[in-house]
Amino acid sequence: WDSGRWTGKPVVAILKSSVSRLDFTGDEVFRGVCGAVWFVNESSLDMYFSLVFTNPLTGDGTFNAWAGPPPAELSQEVYTAPSVLDQDGVQVPGGHGCAWNII
Repeated sequence: WDSGRWTGKPVVAILKSSVSRLDFTGDEVFRGVCGAVWFVNESSLDMYFSLVFTNPLTGDGTFNAWAGPPPAELSQEVYTAPSVLDQDGVQVPGGHGCAWNII
């Protein structure tokens, strides 16, 4: 985390074929939420789901995600993630192994 934290208990596992909700909050007066989160399968430790996000108090929020191998420098992806204002409808970026929809 650069700023912010889990709201309530952290999500420690995402079950196969399930829907999970990840909630974050910021506690600082002049900063929003900014971080990277990743999950890895417990059996072989070779499948990852990684995501980066920002939700600043001012300016555009950002989001990016990957299923499979994480980017080489996941922590740096926080600062290069695309703006959510540019993500209209379902996003299916090549090479990411997953899709999402910003609502």
